[in-house]
Amino acid sequence: MPEGDSIWLAAARLRPVLEGRVLTDVACRWPRVVHGLVGKQVDRIETRGKHLLLRFSDATTIRVHLKMTGRWRTFSSGFPREDLGIALSTEAGTAACYRVPDVERIDDRGLSDHPVLAALGPDVLSEGFDPGSAVARASPEAMVGEALLDQRVACGIGNVYRAEILFYERQDPFAPLHAVRDPERLWATAARMMRENLHPGRRNTTGLPHLDHWVYGRQRRPCMRCRTRIEAREVGALPRVLYWCPRCQAAR
Repeated sequence: MPEGDSIWLAAARLRPVLEGRVLTDVACRWPRVVHGLVGKQVDRIETRGKHLLLRFSDATTIRVHLKMTGRWRTFSSGFPREDLGIALSTEAGTAACYRVPDVERIDDRGLSDHPVLAALGPDVLSEGFDPGSAVARASPEAMVGEALLDQRVACGIGNVYRAEILFYERQDPFAPLHAVRDPERLWATAARMMRENLHPGRRNTTGLPHLDHWVYGRQRRPCMRCRTRIEAREVGALPRVLYWCPRCQAAR
């Protein structure tokens, strides 16, 4: 699933095509979502964690969540229709999203009470993000590896960053949050790593040109610190594969 930095980059790609421009054509797998939008202006494009918000001049907003399959593309003219979820065209081109399962249009008067958006914690990539506010929203009994993925605590962190943050901080993923000596460091590291990847190209969490990730996707390979074999297994109510080094991240 694309994480907060990927959505931030998608918004940056869409802005030259859409932001401040009037829609000349629309297409959508769900016609009611785009009904009446031709002739309306895209006032601005925002991101909240893994959600992209298209704000329109008629006081409505389209919320897009890519989940595991969605992908934004831009075109100067024409666009493929196969697997199309939504396409918005202006005189500058077309922004189209493919294989996207989660698209809805919201009356702006209901944004603050929206059941998904209102439940989100602070965006890790937002200006002035406070790691302490994330810790305050988390359950002290939560497994730290699950707390980092909880979008109600702070939004934008996904499975790649979860693994890399915990390795970088030498943190046992299975410890309860109350046992972590300085839990704010985890969300501070998340913000730093994600901001360092707000550029086109491959995501890199190590700072090394020859190694993109410390542990993510490297199960059964040697840890770059201690050479212990990296482990991986599914954890959580909605199982996601967690990667960790059993020596560098041993229980304390």
